[in-house]
Amino acid sequence: MEEKFKFNIFKTIGLMIIAILTRLYFRQILDGSLLYDVIIVSITHTILGICIFRTIKYLCEKFNIKGNKFINSMDNLSYYIYITHYMFMVGPIRTMGMTQFLIINIIITIVLSYISAIVLRLIDNKIQYFIEKINLFKNKRENYN
Repeated sequence: MEEKFKFNIFKTIGLMIIAILTRLYFRQILDGSLLYDVIIVSITHTILGICIFRTIKYLCEKFNIKGNKFINSMDNLSYYIYITHYMFMVGPIRTMGMTQFLIINIIITIVLSYISAIVLRLIDNKIQYFIEKINLFKNKRENYN
């Protein structure tokens, strides 16, 4: 059974290319439609996410990367990147159409998503620290009474 689902990097990259081309093609003819916005975007987004995750996992296993600083950093920021990236892609401060060059727009979006994720994580850590102090103070007060 395991042989049937064995990971193949070439099939995965091929599936990613098909998903990207499908999305780009249908964007040209169906952009703004319910079919494109809800179904095609959702399916291709999911396929890309799974393929990217599996490719990174495969590369980490192949090159025996475990305690890599970059991977650990991205792991610690992944939730915050997930929360913030959308506002740069299509949200209120969209950067994807900022220049006429797609690659530059992607780089700007990635950099801003990364920076905003770091800022959000710092804010979250400060809030968590503050909550812990309040709870500690509350527990001490309850034990005192």
